[in-house]
Order: sequence, then C-alpha cells, then structure tokens
Amino acid sequence: MTSPDQKSFLVTGATGFIGKRLVARLADVAQHIYCVVDEDRGQRARLPVAPGVVPVEMGTTGQDTKAIVSRLSPDIVVNLVAQGVDPASRDSRGMISGNLGFISDLILALRDSSPEVVLHVGSWSEYADPVDNEPIREDHPIWPTSLYGAAKATASIYGNALARHLGIPFVTLRLFNVYGPGESQGRLFPHLITNLGNLDHADLTSAEQIRDFTFVDDIVDAVLTAGTAGLEPYTAYNICSGRPVTVHTVAERVADIMGAPRHLLRFGAIEQRHDEPPFMVGDNSRFHEATGWRPRVTLDEGIRLTIESRAQETTTP
Repeated sequence: MTSPDQKSFLVTGATGFIGKRLVARLADVAQHIYCVVDEDRGQRARLPVAPGVVPVEMGTTGQDTKAIVSRLSPDIVVNLVAQGVDPASRDSRGMISGNLGFISDLILALRDSSPEVVLHVGSWSEYADPVDNEPIREDHPIWPTSLYGAAKATASIYGNALARHLGIPFVTLRLFNVYGPGESQGRLFPHLITNLGNLDHADLTSAEQIRDFTFVDDIVDAVLTAGTAGLEPYTAYNICSGRPVTVHTVAERVADIMGAPRHLLRFGAIEQRHDEPPFMVGDNSRFHEATGWRPRVTLDEGIRLTIESRAQETTTP
C-alpha cells in the first residue's frame, strides 16, 4: 500500500460535510489537493486554508473541464458531489444534473489524465429494501425507493460503465449514515444537539427505524485507505459500521450524554417519510477483507465529539 503523501488528489464536493474533513486530513499528508469549487456559490472561501490545498474553478463547458483536469493530472480522484442529500432540495432536474451529469462530465474530462483510481462516493439509498432485516451486502439488488437513491444509483451505474469503457479504474464506496462535526443543521444529530442544548423540544418520527451510523472521521480514514489499497476496479464496497441501532436509541443517548431530560424528545411528532425503509444496515466485510479497515469511534464517543464541536462553534466569536 502506497502512502497518500506521494500522491496528488482531486476532490469534488470538497466544501461539503465529508469533503471538508477529508481535505483537512489530506492537508496533513498529501502535497497537492486540488479542490473543485464553484465561485458563484462562494465555495472557495469555505475551503480549509492549509498547505497544498489548491482551489480549482471548473469550466462551464466540457472542453474547459477537460483542459483543467488534464493539466492537473491527479493520481487519485474522490467524487463527493451529491445533489439531493437534503430532502428539501430534491427536485428531479437538479438531482439528475448534480449526480449523473456531474460524474459523466468528470470521467470524460479524466480520459487523458490516467488517474490511478476514481473513488465515487455512493449511498445506501441505492439499494432495495433488505429482506428479513439482514445486513446489506454489495450484491443486494439496486432498486431504490427514493428519487435521491435513484439519482445516486444512476450515477454509480453510468459512471462505472463509462469509466470501464475509457479504461479508467473506478470504485464505488457506498456510505451508510454518516454523522459528526460539520453536519448540516437539518440532519438528525445537529437537530437533537441544538434543541436539547436550548432545552427545547426535539420533534422526531416514531424513531423505530434501524440504522447504521458511522462517525465522519472513520469515513475519512476509509476513503484514504481506499485511495491507496489497490481495490478491485469497477467494484462497489460498503463503508459502514455494520452495527444496527434504532434512531430512538440514538436520540436517547444524545439526551443522556448532554444531561438533557428525555421528555424533550417528542417521538411521533413528525410523520415518517414514505420512502424511508424501516431497516437499513450494511455489511462491511468486503471492504474489511480488502483493506483491514474497521470503524474505530464508538457511537457514544462520536456523540460526545459532535456535541463538543457544536459547543465550540457556538462559543467561537
């Protein structure tokens, strides 16, 4: 396995939740980290200021993008772009262009650059609902129930086929439920921490859904490992904890660790979305066998770290 410090990285989605943590870690180990930004959306200003971090404004046409990427010739490409993560921003056209359109343009731009691998970050939402509450393996049917899952699945399938056609090594990393510092306010953990910290009610669904949560720094470790592990190209790998837990239990653990009364958790106050499966837990054995990776941060430790980070954000002038 080659060390990341000998590689150059191109990261898309570098100003997102996972992207910022990844770029900050790469700044400690890699010499060149090219981060795709959209200047019109103010993304350049949201990048970590660190040695080796280079913002790259991608062109508005395919030819512009190709010229830029060819000049950079990255060794490892990490695609973290995902349109529709927030349920409030899931219009069909935006999800098609932001997922399928983006990965198509990116791979076509890489055809003359010969990267060692393109790591495309996918999602558990690409899978069909599990059978008999068994953990999902990578050979489970791709049959998403949500529009977001359909957009992500289409991007993964088309990106894989296009990359194979062009001879570009392509690996899909399917993430399950990622949490930690920097997550957007509308997500589960920030919602709980903010409301409970203010001693306000935290409205939730019945919260009986069973999920698979992984701390963001463990995800970053997995991505870095995948970049230099020589994984089988044109293959998907689940990146997850493999540990089932109900959302109900997670909410109570957050309240208990914060010292907030559990009665502030209003279970059943929100109607559950129709496209949410009751059980979604991954099997990470394929990735573990290929790399030795396992998540290190326990749920309680991850909750504490997330709470501490939110507290620092609110006290920093």
